Amino acid sequence: MNRNRGLTHASGKFITFLDADDLWLSDKLEAQYKALIQNPQAAVAYSWTNAIDENSQYLRPCSHANWTGDVYSKLLLDDFIGSGSNAMIRSIAFSKVGNFNELLTNAQDTDMWVRLAAHYHFVAVKKVQILYRISACSMSSDILGLEASNLQIAEQSFAIAPPKFKHLKPHRIANIYKLLCYKALSMPPGKHNTKVIAQFLWQAVKTDLSLLKKLVIYKGLLKLAVMTLLPAQWANSVLNKFPRLSNTTTFLGYIKVDLIND
Repeated sequence: MNRNRGLTHASGKFITFLDADDLWLSDKLEAQYKALIQNPQAAVAYSWTNAIDENSQYLRPCSHANWTGDVYSKLLLDDFIGSGSNAMIRSIAFSKVGNFNELLTNAQDTDMWVRLAAHYHFVAVKKVQILYRISACSMSSDILGLEASNLQIAEQSFAIAPPKFKHLKPHRIANIYKLLCYKALSMPPGKHNTKVIAQFLWQAVKTDLSLLKKLVIYKGLLKLAVMTLLPAQWANSVLNKFPRLSNTTTFLGYIKVDLIND
């Protein structure tokens, strides 16, 4: 893969990646470099990320995490880095954790963050500096591939995690399905997959029964019914007329990241 080819040719002390469709703000490299220089115990610096559409228009906050230091338990639960275009990494760290896993079809960056966090500290730059582009043809839109890769990463990560972290695995699986519900329900009517969305909603509830007490799960079911039962043009009209129904970002708000003391 391209990232591993880049690692083969890289000669600097710090390495960062930029996917072709994402954007950096002008101060990204300087701010992350300074963060690593000022925090020599950290091997990874990351910034905040916002999501943009195919026309570079703002969509929503993607990840505004503030975790610094030992973030291993947080990344076992959720990829709060938000984008493969985000992190700046000390190149020496790759000699410890190895290259990106080319056997994964998706989420290679998620796997890498967990492996790095098992050995090194992270430092947060508390500014939006990465614009993560969401488009219908992006790799993250491969919903079933994203599901398979994230479940594989969870299995591999918890298989080698210390015993004190084992109880986090069910929460990680639940988090995966909350994210997948949001992504699948974000597909436009006519391009969505009713069966897949229904499966994701079921898995989300099955892995986190507290969702049955949350409005978002019923909004998801209603939105799915509108997209499935109405012609695409009519469904679009209804969802545009009732934006609160169309917006299921609340799924992301129920992703649990801080459970190590539970």
